[in-house]
Amino acid sequence: MSRAKIYVGNLSSRVMQEDLEALFVRYGQIQKAEIKFGFAFVEYYDRRDAEDAIDKLNGYEFKGARLAVEYSKGPRVDGPRIPPRGGQGMRVSCENLPLDTPWQDLKDWARKAGNVTFVDVWNNRDGRCANGVLEYASRTRLHHK
Repeated sequence: MSRAKIYVGNLSSRVMQEDLEALFVRYGQIQKAEIKFGFAFVEYYDRRDAEDAIDKLNGYEFKGARLAVEYSKGPRVDGPRIPPRGGQGMRVSCENLPLDTPWQDLKDWARKAGNVTFVDVWNNRDGRCANGVLEYASRTRLHHK
């Protein structure tokens, strides 16, 4: 068996830990489930169970929100996935992040300032911290807070 971690986006703030687990355990044995702010991660012991959950629950209406369920991208090592730059966007580097920072957390935080078009997080080679990069759609529409 190979483990698989999935990302659950667009999670209602009304969803509690036991609600999440009860919904996802229908598709297999869960190793771990973590609720964040507006999203969650669910890790299955068996990749086939994760595939079933993704197939059945992506787009599923749950507690007033339509879930976005997909494989978690996880942290990267040795450097970012940098898309080609285009338009009038603004790229920002983030350094010295906690090692376990998921790209989704960085994107949620960055949205407070404007429309985010790209985010990636990777672990430093020394293993002591993580770095990230994010890109905003427009420099002129950023909200400084």
